[in-house]
Amino acid sequence: MIRQGKNGPAALALKICGLTRQADAEHCVRRGVRYLGFNLYPGSKRHIEARAARALWLGLAERGAAQAVAVVVDLAPDELARALDAFPELAAVQFHGHETPEALAALARRLDGRSAWKALGVATRDDVRDAPKRYDGACEVVLLDNAKIPPGAAVMGGSGQVFDWGWLPAYAGRAALGVAGGVTPANAGQLLAHANVALVDVSSGVESAPGVKDHAAIDALVRASAL
Repeated sequence: MIRQGKNGPAALALKICGLTRQADAEHCVRRGVRYLGFNLYPGSKRHIEARAARALWLGLAERGAAQAVAVVVDLAPDELARALDAFPELAAVQFHGHETPEALAALARRLDGRSAWKALGVATRDDVRDAPKRYDGACEVVLLDNAKIPPGAAVMGGSGQVFDWGWLPAYAGRAALGVAGGVTPANAGQLLAHANVALVDVSSGVESAPGVKDHAAIDALVRASAL
C-alpha cells in the first residue's frame, strides 16, 4: 500500500483509472503503473461491471506489482459486499460519493483487509487543509479532486479540470495524499513538484475517448512521473 512518511511519500504511485479494455490494462502493466482503476459507478462514462472488471484483471498475461482498485459511489453495505464478492482480488476500494467519516469507517471495516481510499472535492485552500482531517483514521488514502460537478453528473469529479495545486502544502491529514482531476503528461511535473503527493490518479488525461486509453499518452505520463 501507499506509505506516507513525516517528510512525504516513500515512493510515488500512479493510478490509471477508468479502464475498460484489456489492451489498455496490459499496456499499463507493461509500463509499471501500480494501480489499475475500474469504475463500478453506473453513472460513469467509463462504467464497468464488477464481474467484467474481474474478467479483464484475470485475463492479464502478467500483473507485475499492479493492483486493482474499484471506484464506487454511495454504495450501501450489501452492495459493497456484492462488489467484493464479484471481484475478490481487489486491493483497494475508492469511495467517491458523499460518505461521511463515520459511514466510511463502517464501510472500511467490511473490506476484509483491503485498503479504503476517499475522494474529496476541494474548492478552496481551506478545503485542502480541513476536509481531509475529518477522515483521519477512516481511510489510508485521501484523493483530492476538483469539486466541480460536470454537466449531467450526480457527483463531483470527472470534470477533467485541476484545482489550484498551490493549495497542496496546506494538506495536514494523516492519510497518504493523492491528487486527481485534470492531470496530464504535460502538467504532471508541476504537480509532482509538491513533495507531499504520494499518488497521482489519471483517467481522461490519457484518453482518446472515454474508456479508450492513449498508449502514447500513458508512456509520456510515466516518463513525466519518473516511474
